[in-house]
Amino acid sequence: MTRYNRLWATALVIALGLPICAVPGWADQGSSLLDRSPPLVMGHTVTLQSAVLGEERQLLIFLPGDYDSTDQPVPVVYLLDGRAHFRQTTSTVELLARNARMPRSMVVGITNTDRRRDFTSVAVEGLPSGGADRFLAFLETEVIPFIDGNFRTARHRTLIGHSLGGLLVMNALAERPGLFDAAIAISPAITNDEKEGERSRSISGRLAASLEKNPKLPFALFITMSDGEEGRWVDDFDTIEKLLRTSAPNGFRWEFRRMEGEDHGTTVLPSTFLGLRFINADWDTSGLVSDGSLDEVVTRFETLSERLGYEIQPPEVMINLLGYRLLGEDRMGDAIEAFEFNVALYPESANVHDSLGEALERQGSLPGALLSYRRAVKRAEAVDNRLLPVFRANLQRVEVLLEGGDGGGRVFDPPVTGESAGAGAGPM
Repeated sequence: MTRYNRLWATALVIALGLPICAVPGWADQGSSLLDRSPPLVMGHTVTLQSAVLGEERQLLIFLPGDYDSTDQPVPVVYLLDGRAHFRQTTSTVELLARNARMPRSMVVGITNTDRRRDFTSVAVEGLPSGGADRFLAFLETEVIPFIDGNFRTARHRTLIGHSLGGLLVMNALAERPGLFDAAIAISPAITNDEKEGERSRSISGRLAASLEKNPKLPFALFITMSDGEEGRWVDDFDTIEKLLRTSAPNGFRWEFRRMEGEDHGTTVLPSTFLGLRFINADWDTSGLVSDGSLDEVVTRFETLSERLGYEIQPPEVMINLLGYRLLGEDRMGDAIEAFEFNVALYPESANVHDSLGEALERQGSLPGALLSYRRAVKRAEAVDNRLLPVFRANLQRVEVLLEGGDGGGRVFDPPVTGESAGAGAGPM
């Protein structure tokens, strides 16, 4: 049967409401097609031999797409239950980074062997349990040094865990508060450790002692509980929430969110999204373009650099849009200062020189505008910039004006900022 006849036969079967039966050979075409196609790679798997745990552990590694094309370090998101949550977490990180809501980041998923043994602190007779401290030692002395030693990482670390993994997050905060800078505890199984064990106090007791011992603790904690939790879980959540409300140290940001309409399993995705937004709330700089000043932009990026542990420069497009906003408000001096700042940050960009030229021309400083336009054309010619005709037209107009000819009336249109204009005004 030809392909044409197959299509008509399928259409006839559907139209008559007849059951669709598999035709020999059809299904094989899909398999053959995939065999000839390259796989979609989401990350890499590496094996780490752990002396602390006495076993092998697999780490799932995700890197930003531009990791190899830049020398900028990346913050690291450490993910418990890595096999279960790796895909949705990496997709969420990519989405938020692409929309300037968090920094481009590395994700390290840690796979399980026995999560109840590893994520609980209180030992329960007859059950594998009580190994949280050993697992935290595994993270601190083996996983983190391995990642830092093999990848270009920033200082900032986030830990994400769900259920028993969320309990391990709380144990990390109680026992090693300086190991991570931020955490998301998704429906943490607090009840498992909210009791006295043979060798351990309750999680709320240990957390209270840790917060008291660290009166200043720069940390961001996002905790969620789904509608599917009830009974003792709710009471234990209330205990932790009350503790944070009364004893949170200086510099400690936290938010508790009841995830309405979600159950214990489905709360993972929205909790991850909202948690990363909360942790990186200062990464959204769009308001600075519409309402802020250059000084406020500089201060924000200095604060971001300090928090994340590496130097972060304001994006070229952000400063350009800020400058044009100031220009539109007839704040000429402030606009020129913004454009000059952009030139200092990105001297090889043709567009920043052209933008400065526009501001100087509007101010009436034609010799300065001429120099800026020449620099824009020179840099655009070197890289075959698609805006080269615009830059040349600006240069020719000022040349005519300086020669005493009629340069024509100038209408200042909205800024042309090149392909990056659609990327959003925020840290890139």
